[in-house]
Amino acid sequence: MSRDWTSTDKDPNSQAVNFTGKALIDNKMTGAKLWSKAGWTSKSRHDAAYIETPDGLKLVVVVFTENHANDHEPIPAIAAKVLKGLKELNQ
Repeated sequence: MSRDWTSTDKDPNSQAVNFTGKALIDNKMTGAKLWSKAGWTSKSRHDAAYIETPDGLKLVVVVFTENHANDHEPIPAIAAKVLKGLKELNQ
């Protein structure tokens, strides 16, 4: 379940560079590690991810959606907000 979120995979359903991985890409989280398992159906899109950041933050983010199977933005947006909030708490 280890994901290389730094890859150049263009698949819109790539578990490495989309889903939670996109939050790492968008926030340029160099050195972060990602393990995840995504799933989607005709009506839903989900992701469960374990993230380790270079500054020592370790967290699990799980996002379930319903009626958003083709909407690729909610999962990385939520993951990014969680990461930002935890980083602010650790300062």
